[in-house]
Amino acid sequence: MLTGIGLGLRFKYIEDLQQNNHAVKWLELLADHYHDINNPIIAKVQQLCAKFPCVLHAVNFSLASSGEINQNYLSSIKAIVDLCNPLWVSDHLSFSSIGDIHLHELLPFAFTETMLQHIATKIKIIQHTLKRPFLIENISSYIRIKDSQMSEAQFIARLAQQADCGILLDVNNIVVSCHNHNESIEEYCATIPFARVKQLHMAGAITKNNLLIDTHSRPIAADVMQLYRKIIEQHGYIPTCLEWDMDLPDFATISKEIEKLNGFI
Repeated sequence: MLTGIGLGLRFKYIEDLQQNNHAVKWLELLADHYHDINNPIIAKVQQLCAKFPCVLHAVNFSLASSGEINQNYLSSIKAIVDLCNPLWVSDHLSFSSIGDIHLHELLPFAFTETMLQHIATKIKIIQHTLKRPFLIENISSYIRIKDSQMSEAQFIARLAQQADCGILLDVNNIVVSCHNHNESIEEYCATIPFARVKQLHMAGAITKNNLLIDTHSRPIAADVMQLYRKIIEQHGYIPTCLEWDMDLPDFATISKEIEKLNGFI
């Protein structure tokens, strides 16, 4: 059982997290940092996992790619699961590879009935192999595919039911995507089955040419905080993780963001 606010673990903060004078209650490990299980950093991460509950976040299952699951990648994630014993594993609703070519982007796709069945099949295989719950995360979006047969939120809701999986709801990505596509945040949130939402992501974004761009490089924006507060008021505590991936600040800045989030739970 997770309590309080978690932090996306970045190597810069390992020594800070080994201390006890901070408000971080659990950790999210970025799976793709740990494919080399012989890396000496793994021992330090395992020490932290003995101190904190942890979850595992992946970026390269490429759920929406047309092919089958990359078995080498799945095996690598399984090895990390065995080492760190996360409560669950998550990845994004996107495609990020074509065959063996990794695109290093989380790209959108058409929300169709065919794709829903295709991804649900993959998720069932992942959950069976990892012996862990699997959570699907909404990405930040800058285009919508015209062949879609339903909205993103409708797709997420139906997929979670079809695959019997959880949802990692990225609050910042809701704000980013709804702004960029002139869609309703209220309708989006009303469509999501919050009984399946097991985790929230909070992060910062930038504005460029009237687009919101999810960068994980800034403090959390006021409108994202406002939506977070509304979600917590309506649905109660949901395990919440702060992400910061670019322009990493000192740990004091991270702690301030966590304290802000603590004010809502």
